[in-house]
Amino acid sequence: MFNGKSKSEFSTEVSSNGGSTGSASLISAGTTLKGDINSNADLRIDGTLIGNIHSSAKVIIGANGVVEGDINGQQADILGKVTGTINVKELLQLKGTSLVQGNIKAGKLQVEPTATFNGECHMTLAPAVIEKIAAESESQVLRTRVGSVEVSRKMVKENAIIGFEENGGFMYGKHNQVRDGSMTMAILLDLLASSKNSLSQEMDALPPSFTTKGKIECSREDFKKIVKILKTEHYKKDLTDGIKLSLDDSSWIMVRLSGTEPIARIYAESSSQSKLDEIFAKYMQKVKAALDR
Repeated sequence: MFNGKSKSEFSTEVSSNGGSTGSASLISAGTTLKGDINSNADLRIDGTLIGNIHSSAKVIIGANGVVEGDINGQQADILGKVTGTINVKELLQLKGTSLVQGNIKAGKLQVEPTATFNGECHMTLAPAVIEKIAAESESQVLRTRVGSVEVSRKMVKENAIIGFEENGGFMYGKHNQVRDGSMTMAILLDLLASSKNSLSQEMDALPPSFTTKGKIECSREDFKKIVKILKTEHYKKDLTDGIKLSLDDSSWIMVRLSGTEPIARIYAESSSQSKLDEIFAKYMQKVKAALDR
């Protein structure tokens, strides 16, 4: 532990002996340190760190803690301010009046209504048929805000092979990072020729998936009420575009504000029609209740 109003430049390693489960207060309030931390023990930051954290355990940023750098860990609780990328394998919690300026990648994410997050969020365990298919070829799925321009820009930036839109748009990065019906048809015909299956047989081979969507009149201010209510749900959350709740390994619900109309759009996916209907009805009611407040 470092005490007092001091400043240091360092690179250090922290280890745990005896398997203690307590949190190590590595940087105390009033202390500023510059440099990277590598640790296999729990860390607690109550002062200021200008540098990156690499931990195989839990990282806690206290309410007065400030980190200007990236955080990599098994789990993390953020109550203070972080400017940088957070990459957590398991649960990431944004609590109290925490402020995160940067992108997030986490297995599970919980965000309290008073927390603030500005950046992109990628859920490494986000459930959907596309994730299951991509896993078979060891591919990665990246999500963007809704819109063909958003998808195209992300494809160029990440050198992505394929891009999809919610409305069925398909982009083949090896040809061009925009929607192209002719190229889509050519790829589909090539698949059928090489597999010698019919289109219906190829469709039947996919994991079962049922989707639906709806809309409701909603102003920008009213949409904030919806997000605030849904943030209290104890599910993995993706805040890339509106709010998406991953309910289980095959079901999710998403609510986003339209960019062209004063409405909120509600999307859902599940592995059966009956389960989908139940989920959609439940969350449509929650959305309406939030707007009535």
